[in-house]
Amino acid sequence: MFKKNESFFSQLGSWAEGYVYVGIVVMLTCIVAFGRGIILRFKKDGARLTENSFAIWLFIAFGLLIIAMGYPFTWNDHWVLNHFSFFKQFRSLGRFSWGFYYIITVYTVVMLHKWYKGNIEKGRPVLGYAILIVPYLFWSWEAMGFVNFMHTRADEGAKNYNYFFDKEGNNWLQFLQEHNHNAADYACMVALPYFHLGSEKLWVCDEKVYGDELPSTVKASYQLQLPMINVLLARTSWSQTFEQVRLVAGPLAQKPPYLQKSSKPFLLLCSSSASIDPDSRCLVAASDIVGDFGGYHVYTCYPGRLLANDKKYKDSMLAISNSMNVADTCINCDAGYYIDHMDNGTLKNVFWGKGAAADFNKYDTVMLAYDIKNTDSVQYEFSTWILLNNIDYSSPHFDLSMLDSAGNVISTITVATSHSVDNKDMWFRTSAYFIAPPLCRKISSKFINWGYLGMDELQLRPANATVISKYKDSTVLVNNHRLK
Repeated sequence: MFKKNESFFSQLGSWAEGYVYVGIVVMLTCIVAFGRGIILRFKKDGARLTENSFAIWLFIAFGLLIIAMGYPFTWNDHWVLNHFSFFKQFRSLGRFSWGFYYIITVYTVVMLHKWYKGNIEKGRPVLGYAILIVPYLFWSWEAMGFVNFMHTRADEGAKNYNYFFDKEGNNWLQFLQEHNHNAADYACMVALPYFHLGSEKLWVCDEKVYGDELPSTVKASYQLQLPMINVLLARTSWSQTFEQVRLVAGPLAQKPPYLQKSSKPFLLLCSSSASIDPDSRCLVAASDIVGDFGGYHVYTCYPGRLLANDKKYKDSMLAISNSMNVADTCINCDAGYYIDHMDNGTLKNVFWGKGAAADFNKYDTVMLAYDIKNTDSVQYEFSTWILLNNIDYSSPHFDLSMLDSAGNVISTITVATSHSVDNKDMWFRTSAYFIAPPLCRKISSKFINWGYLGMDELQLRPANATVISKYKDSTVLVNNHRLK
């Protein structure tokens, strides 16, 4: 919506998809046309009115508007989507308002011309020219809001230009040269916290990345002319996405093939202000420090070293698991841990072990209520495996709550399957690292069902602990990752 004076509205979306402001002229024209149509309907020339009233235009326009407002989906999401599945192909229903805007605006222009021409032919030139001129005056007045808005955007554009080209300070090329490196030394760059936006099925992004990290990452990539392993609205295929995100899934995940093919190292940008999870820090362990610049700790990351570190860790876990019986073993678990293998589940497509839980057919289900030991500020990892369908982008999430000894909620985080960075077939490891706040004595998780097929292997462990599970077929899980 664009208006010069926004005080008429209690809430105005000035720059967002799904909002349209058709203007005073369009609104008044539609009201007059509607009232005039009702009056003339009861007169003898009603048939002539029906022939020329463009009723089909209004039907299409307001039909699009109703869909854009979310009806009938807001009445009963699951039931309606099951019977109107063809709407799932649309990423945002709000964009249907654009169609309404153009149709209703063209309709207004046509109706104003018709009324102007009719009054001229009937010898009422003053009224005719008033119908022609007054709307243009209103349109010009309303356009001032848009003009002022675009001037503000243009000023911001100048600031963005100076920001991306570093007209007032050192740039990334100068930084690398000062540390005896060049952009040509690197195959590409990757930034942590990692983000992968655009595949719809997965939408990996920390909230802080949107406001702080993403612009500076794009700036570095642009100045150095290095492609990003991170993905920004590239609309990559699902298979490419599932492969790419495993780069930051830790030492047990199957890494993308390009790591073996790269003859050059990566430029690794590790945010100095955002928290980096332990799995992503495996990239730092395979890197040499270059320096600090632009809010990042800058490293040279060697793919061969990363793969060698992964193999060394896997071999050590295999050695431990080979000496184990069929059981769960936890190393360094002073703070306690929780495992639910869901072996009593009825789902035939099992991720690991004997069984897996099928769809609960409930919107929300409490999956965990675990009393933790009297240890403050311990970092934990919550994880489970979720089986998703391969026909749409729907996926569930967990509301993970930390409670004190009296049962009061101290804090809550969302653990979304769409943020998964480890996967096998259509099984996705839904996980999050978090620090239990002081006075936290219980961790509870509520499962919010937005579409899934099954669940397996729910686990809560201290981040510094190693949980190894061995099944009778000799398959092994380590920290809820598939080892073999």
